[in-house]
This record gives sequence, C-alpha cells and structure tokens, in this order.
Amino acid sequence: MIDLHIHTHFSIDSKERVARICKALRKRHINIAAFTDHLEFFPLDGAYGLYNYKEIFEEYSEYRYCTDKLLLGVETSYVEDYKHQFEEFLLANYFDFSIASIHHVGEKMISEWSINYFKKQGIEPYVNELYITIESGFFNVLGHIDYFKKYLYSIEDYPESFYDFLPDIFNKMIEKDMVLEINTSGARHFHREFYPNREILKIYRDNGGKYVTIGSDAHKFYEVGFMIKEAFELAGELGLVPVYFKDKKLNKEVV
Repeated sequence: MIDLHIHTHFSIDSKERVARICKALRKRHINIAAFTDHLEFFPLDGAYGLYNYKEIFEEYSEYRYCTDKLLLGVETSYVEDYKHQFEEFLLANYFDFSIASIHHVGEKMISEWSINYFKKQGIEPYVNELYITIESGFFNVLGHIDYFKKYLYSIEDYPESFYDFLPDIFNKMIEKDMVLEINTSGARHFHREFYPNREILKIYRDNGGKYVTIGSDAHKFYEVGFMIKEAFELAGELGLVPVYFKDKKLNKEVV
C-alpha cells in the first residue's frame, strides 16, 4: 500500500513528529510512503521562507528505513514571478518527486479567493493558475486538482464549467509527463469526496490519463493511510494505475 502525500512538523500546518508518522506507517502496513512538506516562494504565503532542506533531509535520512520505501517529496504552489527560485531549488536539492498544488490564486490564498472572490470572478482565474503551473514543466504530480471545493460550503456552488476545461488541462499534463493525484483528504472535508471526484477521474482517463498517485495529505499521525484502500479500489474501477516516483522516475510496482 502507498501514501504519497504526508506532512510533518516541517510544514507550517502540521506539528506531527516523524517518529509518530513512521509508527503509523508500520501499523497501517504502508510500505511506500513520502514526506511532502510545504515549500513556498510566494511572500504572502504563511509557509514562505520556512523550508529548511538541510534539517528535513537529515531527519528523512534518519528515518528512511522505517518502511520499505520512504521517499522524499515536496509540495509547492508555483508562482511564475519566482520561476528561477523554483528551478534553482528543485535542481539543487534531491527530491524523489514534486507535487504542484494550487494554494493561491493571484495574490489571494485559495481559502480567501474561494470564499470571497470565486462567485464574482468565476473559475477561470483558478484554471489559469493550473495552466501556468503545468506549463512550467517543473513538477511530477498535480495535487488535489479541485481543491477550491474545500471552501465551497454548498454543492450547488461547484462550478460545472470547470469540467469544460479539463480535457485540455489533462492533455497538457500528459505532454509534460505529469500524473494526477487522488488526494483522499477531501473525504475528511465538507463534501466528503476525494480530490478529484470520480467524474473528473473519468475525464482524465478518457483523455489519455493512465497513472495516478494516491495520498492522504496527512497532517496528523492518525490521518496517515486515510481511505487509501478505497482510493486504490476507485482507481482500479476506472482502469487507472497507481504509481510512485523514485529519483523522479515513474514506477508501477505498487502493492
């Protein structure tokens, strides 16, 4: 079993120690896992400037044998104005893979934008952030593609027009060798469904998507492995293949 999206105390929104996460991995029989702490170059993000690669790598190295394959990933929100910082950092430091997630739209954090600006602006600004992120070519995985859903407190608010953009988005992802993430944390949130939902995964498949990564987006030890089995089953039903990345190379040997 795999869990490829786990945060530790090195992320601003987690206080969880690595030792407790490793204990949870063993208890839940997760043999392939990844630490994916937040890296941010956007000055208005609360995680800006907090990523300490040296400390993270040292702790990762200390615990790397706590499960069969413990991978070092990173989750980040791409901002075009800081392109060179992203490129330099990702090239200068060792990561097995990188997850690109939309955590801000323009200069607004995704929570503020979804609550205060989405109804005025529509989904297009969010979609534009997806395009810019994919076109950068820096990343292996596109994380929780419909994350804006977390902050829409009525199912009627979900923008159906978002689906219209997805075929082109997925075609561009595939051109850039990016893989879509099934992020199970959505089932812990208001809408009680994964990021993305089944319908979006079907669109991904129907437009040439073959592979997915699966992660719990755990920020606490008891969230590790959350609904991973169900995500595997969903992927299987849709003919999608769960994978992981080691040294930025895609691997299909997932059990």
